[in-house]
Amino acid sequence: MSLQMCLVAVLLSMKLLCAFAIGTFTAVGPKGAIFVSYGEDAVLPCHLIPPLSAQKMAVRWFRSQYHSVVHLYRDGKDQEGVQMPQFQQRTVLRKHDLTSGRVELKIRSVTPSDAGSYTCFFQSLWFYDSAQLELVVTGFGSIPHIHIDHYDDGGIRVACKSSGWYPEPEAMWQDVNKKSLPPLSETWAADEDGLFYGAINIVMKSKSHQNVSCLMRNRLTQQEHVVHISTADDFFSPASSLMMVLMVGVIALMGVLVPLTYFVWKYSKDNEIIPAKRNRVEVLMDHNTAHPELHISNDSKTVTCGARQTDLPDYPERFDTRLCVLGSERYSSGKHYWEIEVDNSPGWTVGVVQSTIERKERIELSPNEGKWLLQLKGGIYTALTSPPTPLAIKKKPKKIGVYLDYESSKVLFFNAETLDNIYTCWHSFSGQKLYPFFSLWSSGDKITVC
Repeated sequence: MSLQMCLVAVLLSMKLLCAFAIGTFTAVGPKGAIFVSYGEDAVLPCHLIPPLSAQKMAVRWFRSQYHSVVHLYRDGKDQEGVQMPQFQQRTVLRKHDLTSGRVELKIRSVTPSDAGSYTCFFQSLWFYDSAQLELVVTGFGSIPHIHIDHYDDGGIRVACKSSGWYPEPEAMWQDVNKKSLPPLSETWAADEDGLFYGAINIVMKSKSHQNVSCLMRNRLTQQEHVVHISTADDFFSPASSLMMVLMVGVIALMGVLVPLTYFVWKYSKDNEIIPAKRNRVEVLMDHNTAHPELHISNDSKTVTCGARQTDLPDYPERFDTRLCVLGSERYSSGKHYWEIEVDNSPGWTVGVVQSTIERKERIELSPNEGKWLLQLKGGIYTALTSPPTPLAIKKKPKKIGVYLDYESSKVLFFNAETLDNIYTCWHSFSGQKLYPFFSLWSSGDKITVC
């Protein structure tokens, strides 16, 4: 073999050895998007080609930017202190195949805010590469329920309601031949978790609407619910003679019932709300529970949402995932009433919560979790029941009255100026310790305890 050929062989060998020593690789993710239902755990896989060991590498998962850390594995262990607050205590990196260059990131209990692009980034001493994945969060809503509202425009107004959808569902009314019928109206709104709830309405006017169905379909997965409503043949027929007699009787009775109803209503309202105001208590906000983006006034009665977080001690009782603050007072018996001025704030949540409310984790705002709340968001007033209950409020309240009657097992919300009842929550508190609760939505929002 000539000297020149020997030199070429040596150079090739050295190149191969260097490539092996440096350990070049390619990061690979799944080919398509990963679909996960709301509340379930998402598993995002990623691996190396060739299958090199990643035990001594840094493995970083991030969102839109390198520093938006979802999970970081480095120096042989997880680095939990650098995670985005949204993902703290919610991620697990499965490492059983690290020696083969395979990792899986598990995200617990996904919500719509978790949807989007994720980058899987491997970095060795001499080389790095990344792969991008797409997480799609879906919500297959509740089976719709039909609600007959009232007579409207010569027919009967019927609403089809459902909740728990993501994204906003495709909704329609159909006739017996599955032909789409024009709706009277359609309204959808998102709850605190980003799931959509709402209704689609129709006016049934004639026998052509005797058999109709309401369809709601997830636009991504094509999962759908269909419910039917049927009416009798004579449902839209002219009133019978008996009906006419009854109508005459009803008209006659109206002269008596209307005044009587007014006095009963007035007495009922006065009997419920006026005594409630006699149980007024002073409510102050607890600075130690306030989220760092909330600013509490010196008199502890006004909370304002700021644009930036303030440097506050990370007390165990402080909220860090939602813009919340609790009242300083704790109630385990008796009757208690307070008012909140909300006139200039476009978004807020107020009410009563258990002392065991989550502080460092994602908060579920429903009575099943020990919370009885009223909310304004996106111009819609909602009682945070399960599912949420949109409320029709004729006059925008400037002040909200909150009345806790512990022994009677109820929390009453009403317009503190007009005395109109907004919503009443019923629940057996059974020894639970309850706090006043206040929450805002965005920078500049402000509410005050009167």
